[in-house]
Amino acid sequence: MKGRRWTEEEDRLLVDTVLRCIREGGSQLDAFAEVGGTLGRTPGACGFRWNAVLRRKEAAAFQEAKRQRVAKQLKKRQSAESFRFQDILSFLQKQEEERQRTRMRVEELERKRKEQEQELARLMAEREQLTQPVFGGDSMSRLLEQYHQLLKMLQVLRPLDPLASELRERATVPADPTEADSLLDKTSVDTNSDSHS
Repeated sequence: MKGRRWTEEEDRLLVDTVLRCIREGGSQLDAFAEVGGTLGRTPGACGFRWNAVLRRKEAAAFQEAKRQRVAKQLKKRQSAESFRFQDILSFLQKQEEERQRTRMRVEELERKRKEQEQELARLMAEREQLTQPVFGGDSMSRLLEQYHQLLKMLQVLRPLDPLASELRERATVPADPTEADSLLDKTSVDTNSDSHS
């Protein structure tokens, strides 16, 4: 209805709605659309009434509504920042816990590595011992000496027992066959010369 006069109740509804929308962070245009729908007026008509008449009358209330909106926005921002700070703090605490777990794991792996290095050194030493010749150096000369003594004993026993020559043949397990043959030949010659004399 064009040209319809504004009543006191309509003015009060428009003022209250505009101030509420401003306090809550909304816009005046939202308030005009809301009141226009309720009163059957266009948002433009509501905006014109507010700006031409009511805003000057409600200047103090309008400034207070804007102050409340700013305070509310600051509080909301501080709350959001505080929330973000708590998130960051929680994240950092989790990172520190993870770092501690990783450090402990690294220390455990380092300990195991040292144990394995010691075990490897022990096994290498054992391998070195096992790969040494069974009869090396002095052991071989002692063995040969004992072998010669055994041959001499067999030579002494040979004339006494016909089985001695068989024992002598079985007892000779030469490391070098040519050396064993020369030893046998030598002992035969010595034995023969002993029996002739």
